[in-house]
Amino acid sequence: MISSSGVSSREGNDGIVWEEVALGPGTFTVTSENRTKYEVEERTALGALNASNATYVLDDMWYEQYGTLFISSINAFEGEGLAGWVYHVNDETPEIGANIYAVEEGDEVVFYYSKSMSAEPEDSAEAIYLKVVFENGASGGYERIVAAKGPENLKEIQDHS
Repeated sequence: MISSSGVSSREGNDGIVWEEVALGPGTFTVTSENRTKYEVEERTALGALNASNATYVLDDMWYEQYGTLFISSINAFEGEGLAGWVYHVNDETPEIGANIYAVEEGDEVVFYYSKSMSAEPEDSAEAIYLKVVFENGASGGYERIVAAKGPENLKEIQDHS
């Protein structure tokens, strides 16, 4: 069952605990480390992460050139050098940013910390497994504000208007 926060969990046949995340048809606002705000469709890979219980920090260094928001940390686990956060959708690695990759009902989205380009989620000590469920209501109206790196600086504001 999905809680009022839009998240539930279940264990798959492979022993992995998948969080079910309910994504509405609307958008949500994220704020990058440099305080620039962006509207993101809820039904994206980043929307799935946003609907989960994870906290994350975004860097927009590639936004102007590629339209991509870079995930610099999840749950206070930051990338360093060539290591960092990547994602899969249905066991495939998309070649676009999570903020613009549209997901479908039933998609399995995995964010994981990779120490190399050949690493897989099973190789990672840090992985988040998300199962996408669509809901038909209005957007939840979430806004993420990221003032600086670190979870102590991450605030979530929920607008119930």
